[in-house]
Amino acid sequence: MSLARPVRVGSYDLLQDFENTKASVRVFRIRAEEHAVNRHVHAKSNQIYICLHGRALIEIDGVFTPLEPYGCISVPVGAYHSAQPAGDEEVVLMNISTPPLGPDDQAPAGPAPSRNDLTLPSDGGDIDD
Repeated sequence: MSLARPVRVGSYDLLQDFENTKASVRVFRIRAEEHAVNRHVHAKSNQIYICLHGRALIEIDGVFTPLEPYGCISVPVGAYHSAQPAGDEEVVLMNISTPPLGPDDQAPAGPAPSRNDLTLPSDGGDIDD
């Protein structure tokens, strides 16, 4: 087990940071409007995000997925991802990293594409610009 932990990517309250030889587990609270897990990537670890309280919006490689309480989503190695509350209330998430999330395995990335950038026109028309 390593004593050094990854630098935070974003603003959130870290409630638990546990590690053993096979996995690491982090539980964190993201407050609406003021906190988020900023977009980042892991070169070595797979992650599973689990929503424990509230509703979350998880972005993975530009695709946004809502998570309700007890919902789960997998983030593969090399996928750019972020997390934020889906509404006006705070959200509590847990993520499990295998192998354990090391201090050198978390790199910040640029912002995700806007959700509107990924939406096709609803009138049946084409996008010209």
